[in-house]
Amino acid sequence: VVYGWEPVVVDGEVVGRIAGGEFGYSVGAFIAHAFVDPAHAAPGTEVIVRRTGAPHGATVVTGPVFDPKSERLRT
Repeated sequence: VVYGWEPVVVDGEVVGRIAGGEFGYSVGAFIAHAFVDPAHAAPGTEVIVRRTGAPHGATVVTGPVFDPKSERLRT
């Protein structure tokens, strides 16, 4: 559960905040939209998201997060 404004952390420093998020059923993973300091917003950057008080590993991505060829549904 994400209520909004949870911290995004890199090396113990808060570098952003989550605006909102939910489980992405089409990709089988949790997806959060966040405001992140541009210095830490490169795709592939590993971050920690404190969701419901517990730390969760996450990776910065840009663009849509989906399975456009429906390959996941075919397996």
